[in-house]
Amino acid sequence: MRLKARKKSSKLATVPASSVSQRMTLDDYFRMGYVSHVNGDLHSAAQWYARSIDMSPSAVGHTYLAKVLCQLGELDAAIAECRTALKIDPEFGNAWNDLGAYMLEKRRFKDAAKFLGRACRSRDYDHREVPHYHLARCYLQRGMLMRATQELREALDINPDFHSAKEFLNRVEAQIH
Repeated sequence: MRLKARKKSSKLATVPASSVSQRMTLDDYFRMGYVSHVNGDLHSAAQWYARSIDMSPSAVGHTYLAKVLCQLGELDAAIAECRTALKIDPEFGNAWNDLGAYMLEKRRFKDAAKFLGRACRSRDYDHREVPHYHLARCYLQRGMLMRATQELREALDINPDFHSAKEFLNRVEAQIH
């Protein structure tokens, strides 16, 4: 099944109403999406997230739907969902980070760096180390080893227990020396 960018009349929202209580709340739809997502049922997760968005569009809902779409191989649809999330909340760091990561996947490194830099500066973001890690990946791809090490050190200053960043920094430093 090929999923496209979600529209108001999206076919993603096809979880039958008879299979759930008619009185489910927005939180219930999102929670069902999350549970389906962590259990690997990506199509159901997309449907539940879409239902939560239909009830009340949110940056969080669009960003989680984007994550699922990316996992389903629908990178362009995931990018569209992140852009919608950012129209709703331009300070939502998760959407900026994910958008940057998706641009990395598309090998659009300048765009990735721009979006990841914005994630680093977002007020609403709990894991500021993550966009620094992705920026390091971006700079490494562009042959900018010193910039990559700076970003990895920044990630580790924010979260000294970020093991992936430690391992990545060791690999990059070994390339420099």
